[in-house]
Amino acid sequence: MDLSYSPEELVFRDQVRSWLEANLPRDIRDKVVGYHGLSKEDIVRWHRILAAQGWSVPHWPVEWGGTGWNITQRYLYDEQFGLAGAPLGVLVMMAALPVGANALIFAQRYDTLLAETTAAIVLSTFAFALTAPLWLALLARLGHLAPG
Repeated sequence: MDLSYSPEELVFRDQVRSWLEANLPRDIRDKVVGYHGLSKEDIVRWHRILAAQGWSVPHWPVEWGGTGWNITQRYLYDEQFGLAGAPLGVLVMMAALPVGANALIFAQRYDTLLAETTAAIVLSTFAFALTAPLWLALLARLGHLAPG
């Protein structure tokens, strides 16, 4: 079994890497690499940069604004983001949010407009991003998170 990347996958990887080198703001990269929190303005700015490239929801189907990438391309995308010190896209966190996931399922089932669905997911993601430190602190205080 050959697990090497194909020439096309290597080209894709290099394109993602080059794009990140050219478009990832240094201040955002420095915060991520230094384990500093991102401000709301940082998150919104990065999301807009990803959206301009069409990469804000790479795991979504094309008809919903996604990229149509296969699993290897999505892996290479995530790998290059990690190596570059880039934060994940805002909507990548949606998978952890029942509200966002339910909004997408509802929109697909009842064929509602993408704008309303995206708005619900973005709002639920921001709510999660803003309250996550509070939930983590609460869990740590209750002893559910072991110091590492």
